[in-house]
Amino acid sequence: MNNETENYWCRKCFKNIEATGEECPVCGDKMFSPATIKGFGLLAIIGGFVFLITTGFCLILVLIGIFFGTALKDKFSLFTVSAILIFLLIVGIQMVRVGREQQRTGILNAGFVRSIIRSLPYQ
Repeated sequence: MNNETENYWCRKCFKNIEATGEECPVCGDKMFSPATIKGFGLLAIIGGFVFLITTGFCLILVLIGIFFGTALKDKFSLFTVSAILIFLLIVGIQMVRVGREQQRTGILNAGFVRSIIRSLPYQ
C-alpha cells in the first residue's frame, strides 16, 4: 500500500485522516498506521478467545453447581452469576468479531477501542 493513500487514525481525537506523517494535523498527537491497527485486531482476537475460554469454563462450573448438589437457597445466586457469565461470553464474542474486522481491514473501530487506547500511556 502506498504511504500517500493510507488512512491513519489519531490516537487522541480518533479522526480518520489520509496522512503521510506521524502527527495528526488536527490535534498534533501521534497517529496509528493501518499496520498498528491490524496488530490491535490480532490482540483483540487473542484476548477474546482467552476471555471466551475462561468465562466458558467458569460458566460450566456454575451450571454444574446449579444442576448438581447445591442447596435451593444458593441456586438464585448461581443463576445470577450464570447470567453475568453469559453476558461476559457475549463480550468475548464481540472482541473476536471486532478484532477480525480490524485485522482484515486495518480500520480502527473507535467505539470499541477508544476506552482501551485512552488508558495507554502517551509516549
